[in-house]
Amino acid sequence: MRAILKTLIFAIVLQLLLVEHPRFGFSENFTLQSVHENILQSYPEVRHVTAGALEKALKDPDRYVIFDVREEDEFAVSHIAGSIRVKPSIWTSSFIKKFAEKTKGKHVIFYCSVGVRSSRLAEKTQTRLRELGAKSVHNLQGGIFSWHNQEKGLRNAAGQTEFVHPYDQKWGSLVNRKSLHKYLPEKQ
Repeated sequence: MRAILKTLIFAIVLQLLLVEHPRFGFSENFTLQSVHENILQSYPEVRHVTAGALEKALKDPDRYVIFDVREEDEFAVSHIAGSIRVKPSIWTSSFIKKFAEKTKGKHVIFYCSVGVRSSRLAEKTQTRLRELGAKSVHNLQGGIFSWHNQEKGLRNAAGQTEFVHPYDQKWGSLVNRKSLHKYLPEKQ
């Protein structure tokens, strides 16, 4: 019940943000590229990495720490291997306290569904993380949707999966393979 309430509150807040920030609204030209262009305008200090570049970089996983900035049910459906889930609503100070040591000497990558939530967290934490020893801080361009659209590997608690949580019907329209939308984790 608590998880449902938290998800409902998050959905309401997101809807308010969409009204307050219409550039993240929906239009006929609603694509991952148009969303990314809006992210670049909204978070100009955040650096981005493409899915292809991240895939190559992850061949040396000891140099990177990846944070999945989505809700628990989204992460349960699928995530990038080795990523650490953090709540999108985490306070900057809490994030720094909990993860600063883990990011020391590493390249930090944030991602969410499309890049909005992860860019917000990257922007709030990047200066402090670099001061505390992170080599760099980036957001994954296009988020897990771009990763999934390029058919790069995803995992869940049971192992490899092709499914991705679409967030909702509108945002899920940015996922190419709609037959692989999944809202709940598979029963084990």
